[in-house]
Amino acid sequence: MPRHWSVICCLALGLLLLSGCATRAVPLGSLAAASNWSLDGKLGIASAGHSGNLSIFWVQESDRYTISLYGPLGITVGHISGSMEGATLDLGDGNPQQANSPEALALAALGYALPVSPMRYWVRGIPAPGQRFKTIDDGFQQLGWDVLIRRQGVLGPQKIQLQRAEMKLLLVVKAWHY
Repeated sequence: MPRHWSVICCLALGLLLLSGCATRAVPLGSLAAASNWSLDGKLGIASAGHSGNLSIFWVQESDRYTISLYGPLGITVGHISGSMEGATLDLGDGNPQQANSPEALALAALGYALPVSPMRYWVRGIPAPGQRFKTIDDGFQQLGWDVLIRRQGVLGPQKIQLQRAEMKLLLVVKAWHY
């Protein structure tokens, strides 16, 4: 996987903005209401002639997160970690990148902005708070993205598709813990 594509893969799903609270009522004990959760799964990414698959392990502990991404044969692609104080992207090259926010990290690493803030919510199948959204079949539209729940499990979404014109992400969750 080319180096630039690894950065895109890491940032496309992994970056989070840790602010705000849910603006609609959710059942207590549900994944939507959980502040501490983790997921183990697979991530497929397709964009402008590129595609790739990664394994993902994401741990969210209140305002702190750690996301580990692995390629074929379990080879580490990168780690993303952070909190409200900032974000760090470590691709294992001895030169971790840091920024005050996940958005700033994406801009520095890729040279263009990605709407990464809502992904903390989207992977749980809920719209990001404080942003307008439109309900559609199987999901919702928010910030120019379609968030589609392709398969729902007892503990949470098992197959989530995020797409816009130039990019498609497919997250298949093998296990949720909360």
